[in-house]
Amino acid sequence: SLVSITIPDSVTSIGDNAFRYCNSLYVVYNNSNLNFEFGSFNNGGIACYAKLIIDKNGNKRYWIEDSDFEYIDTADGFRFMRENGEYTLIAYLGNNDTVTLPKDINGNSYTVYHMSGVRNVTISDGVTGIDSGAFSSCTNLTSITIPSSVMYISSSAFGGCKSL
Repeated sequence: SLVSITIPDSVTSIGDNAFRYCNSLYVVYNNSNLNFEFGSFNNGGIACYAKLIIDKNGNKRYWIEDSDFEYIDTADGFRFMRENGEYTLIAYLGNNDTVTLPKDINGNSYTVYHMSGVRNVTISDGVTGIDSGAFSSCTNLTSITIPSSVMYISSSAFGGCKSL
């Protein structure tokens, strides 16, 4: 009947099967440095049962059962989708029409797809490239600030950005 659990920052490991058969577990508040991968039995199997994991930075990770997709809602209003280890920024959930894109998501690069509500984008310093289709169909995008750290912009990086 365990529905939620908070993992404090003092926890450095979780033993095998520690959460076995915790079928009612829905949310994990992870204040530790442990990494929980959905469907995995690592760290006591906690992520095998949980549907929502909230980390110490306020980022929310959730997945849809019987799906290969994991979703991450960051504390600063971005929604990422993870599929087969690849990250895509699929939405900005905030109200601002001017945003600064994060350098990465959990240390991983990502692409941007259909952020139709955003008009002005600043790319964070440290981003090294803008891949093909990165801003595909961001139809309301009118300006983008690119830092000097960007070394390449691939073809069609801004394809479908009709307001740019």
